[in-house]
Amino acid sequence: MQLSEELLNYLEKEKIKEIITACPGCYSTIKGSIDNSKLSSKVQVIHATERIAEKLEELTGKRNKKDKLLTKVTYHDPCHLGRLGGIFESPRKILKCCCEEVIEMEHNRYDANCCGVGGGVRASFQSLSEDIGKKRIEEARNTGAEILATACPFCELQFRSVGGMEVRNVFELLYSYVESEVEN
Repeated sequence: MQLSEELLNYLEKEKIKEIITACPGCYSTIKGSIDNSKLSSKVQVIHATERIAEKLEELTGKRNKKDKLLTKVTYHDPCHLGRLGGIFESPRKILKCCCEEVIEMEHNRYDANCCGVGGGVRASFQSLSEDIGKKRIEEARNTGAEILATACPFCELQFRSVGGMEVRNVFELLYSYVESEVEN
């Protein structure tokens, strides 16, 4: 509570109008604090995928559709970004811009299954956490995708630790796409 109050005081003092974060947990925490304060109409909290999705054409230039990364990807909706934040389309827009095909898992958006790392589950119940992560990896593999993408560093670490599929962050894939443009 004290940190939240300090943040709100700082934002008001410095007249900050916008906060952009790449962490879904930080996004939902900061947004919750601001939405429940007198600054709710003055400060906007944005997840980095939202801003990037707005600026995709500017970031990637006008590339031929054939220039996409030759990969099939499926997207895991992080709990804090999806169910808590309602942000589903901006990460998908980024992936559709740079990847050959985006294939949805059976459970996606509000119905997405958790990766198993959040809420202290991994720290308290490591075996359960790993089982949840493995089930989500299996669901991703069942799509036929080559890569499981996510916009959460904690989900990314969880999936990499349980293994079974290549895991990449949405930002990494966009960077690879933009970088390949420079090399061509």
